[in-house]
Formats: sequence, C-alpha cells, structure tokens
Amino acid sequence: NPYFHPTFLYESIGSLLIFILLVIFNVYFIRKKRLNKTFFVWSIAYYMISYSILRFSLEFIRIDEAPMLLGLRWPQFMSILIIFSSVFILIFNSNAKTKKI
Repeated sequence: NPYFHPTFLYESIGSLLIFILLVIFNVYFIRKKRLNKTFFVWSIAYYMISYSILRFSLEFIRIDEAPMLLGLRWPQFMSILIIFSSVFILIFNSNAKTKKI
C-alpha cells in the first residue's frame, strides 16, 4: 500500500499543542501564585495523560507491525496503563495536604 498517514507529523503537531497548553496552564498558576508541591506533579501527570491519549489515537492509523495484547497494539496498551497511573497520581495528590513553596 503506497499511501500512509504521516503519523510522525501528527505526533509532532500534537506534542507542540500539548506543550503550548501546558505552558499556558503553568503561566496561569505561576501568576496566581498557586504554586505548591502538587503543582509540579499535576503538570507532569497532565503531560503524561495528554501524550498518552495522543499516542493511543495515532496507533489506530499506523501501518507498521506491533505486538498485540488484548486486541490493542502494544503502545496503545501502554498508553492506557500510563493514563490510569497518572489519574491515580492526580487523585492521590489532590487528597494530600501540602504547604506552599
């Protein structure tokens, strides 16, 4: 099949959009002076969730071979695990009491 989607380009554009959104998110919280220890954890967790959703979505249109697990390509399965672990981290840190830095 000579036709394919340029998933590398889609991933680059998606990563750039994620970066821009996280910068806006971080600038907002820095200006509001709502920095605490959980702020940094939240930033990392939101990146992991966003990138994993991007990667999961792009795996549907990739044409290369990848191992399958439970009907999903291996990167999709790993993306789901990363999303669940990041959500768990967000829930765990939202309940934690922290002091302002």
